[in-house]
Amino acid sequence: MSNIIKRILVGFLVSAWAFAAHAADPDAALSRMRELLAQRQAKELIVEFGPVDFSAWPAGEMKKTVDALELRGRAYFIVKEGRRAEADLKQALGIDPKNIVVWLTRGENYLRNLEDEAQALTCFEEVTRITGASHGWQNLTAALFRAQILTDQVRADEALAELKRLDDPSNLPATWRIKVLRAYGHAYASQGNDSEALAQFREALRVESETKRAAAKP
Repeated sequence: MSNIIKRILVGFLVSAWAFAAHAADPDAALSRMRELLAQRQAKELIVEFGPVDFSAWPAGEMKKTVDALELRGRAYFIVKEGRRAEADLKQALGIDPKNIVVWLTRGENYLRNLEDEAQALTCFEEVTRITGASHGWQNLTAALFRAQILTDQVRADEALAELKRLDDPSNLPATWRIKVLRAYGHAYASQGNDSEALAQFREALRVESETKRAAAKP
């Protein structure tokens, strides 16, 4: 065996050992996975962590196991491998059935990749069931997704009812206010109420313009 081939084999074995050690360390693995997603490298995350059995992590690391499954599930969602995303997210919820982030990612995967609006609605409804009357970002996100689905299904009255369950848009931060106002606009347009739809879109544009001007001030 030539020295070149030996060096290649040694390098391969060292890399494989380093990867195995890295993947077996929950903190190191989660840090790496979050870094890859932050850099929009979902494919690279799957290459590195696709074969890892997170359930083999220590029993005391169950929360980290759930986080790892959600991150890999999100990576599969991003690259449109919906079935693999669902497998990871379902496994995560088997460990932590009240994990709101996992329910949101699962709902989006059903909506965008698996094209199952009924299952997506169920996931987003579960978020609201868990959060209760909270007006946090998770509940807002779930409500906006539900309103979007109902609007697309030409169920405008139900979409408006979903939105009216939320806090008054004027009480929300600007970014969320814009999203809610636009959701109202689309729902009213679906209902055939063009004047109200236009009023909501104009208000969203006004808030967006004011926000941009405020951000541009020195």
